[in-house]
Amino acid sequence: YANLILAEANNAAARDAARLRNNSSALVADRLKNGLETRAEYSQSSAADQASQVDLIATVGAVLEARFALAALLGEGPDALLDLKPTPGLTPTPVGLPANLAANLIGRRPDVAAARLRVEAAAQREKVARADFYPNVNLVGSAMVLSMTPKDIFTHNLELLQAGPAVSLPIFEGGRLTGAARNARGEYEEAVANYDKTVVQALHEVADAITVRQGAQESIDHAERAMAGSEDAYKLVSLRYKAGLTPYLAVISVESALVASRRQLDGLRAQALGADVALIR
Repeated sequence: YANLILAEANNAAARDAARLRNNSSALVADRLKNGLETRAEYSQSSAADQASQVDLIATVGAVLEARFALAALLGEGPDALLDLKPTPGLTPTPVGLPANLAANLIGRRPDVAAARLRVEAAAQREKVARADFYPNVNLVGSAMVLSMTPKDIFTHNLELLQAGPAVSLPIFEGGRLTGAARNARGEYEEAVANYDKTVVQALHEVADAITVRQGAQESIDHAERAMAGSEDAYKLVSLRYKAGLTPYLAVISVESALVASRRQLDGLRAQALGADVALIR
C-alpha cells in the first residue's frame, strides 16, 4: 500500500511536471513568434515537453504494477483494485517506541514463536529416542520365568515360547537405536540453530526499522524545506524569463530541481510509512 501511495505521488508529480513543461513550451513558442526567442530554445522546450510525457507514461505503468501487486496479496485478480483511491499525500504517523524496548517482545512474532515450538518438539523427540535405550521388562511374562527352576524351563519350553519375550534389551537392536538417537539430537541442534537465526534476523529487522523511522522525520523536514525553496525559485525564474531577464535553460534547470525535490519528499514519506508498518509487524 505504501508502494502504491508512492507510485500515485510520482504520477501526480509527473503530471505536474508535464503541465509545467507544456506551459513553458507554449510560452517559448509565443516568444519565438514575436522574435524574442531563438530556434534553439524552442527545440529545447519541445524536447523537455516530450520527455515529460514519456516520464508520465512510465509512472502510469508503475501505478498499475503497484495495484496488481496489492491485489495479488489479497488473492484477487489484477482488476480488483483498479478503482482504489489511496489517500493522497498520506503522512505517516509515528507509532512510538518505549524508552526501553525489551528483546523478549520479539518473541511474539509468528516466525520466532514457530521456531521456538519446533525446538520444543525436537527436544521431545530426542527424549523419546533416549527412552528407547532403557530395558523394557514385561512383568507379566517374567513372573512365570522367575518362579521356575531350570528343570521347569525345559519342561515348559513350549509354554515360554507361546508367552513371548519377557525382556527387551537395547543391546539386541544393533545400531538402530544409536542412529535414531543421533538423528534426533541432530534435529534438535538444527532446530536450535534455526531458532537462533530467526531471532537474530528479527532483531536486525527491528533495528533497521527503528533506524529508518528515527531518521525519517528529520529527512522529511529537510525535504519539505528544499521543496519550498524549489517552488519559490521556480516562481521567480518564471517571472524573470517572461520579462526576458533569464534564458530558458535556467527555467529547465529549476523545473527539474522542483520535480526532483517533490519526488524525494514523496519517497521519504513512503519510506517512513513502510518503517511504521515494519515496526508494527
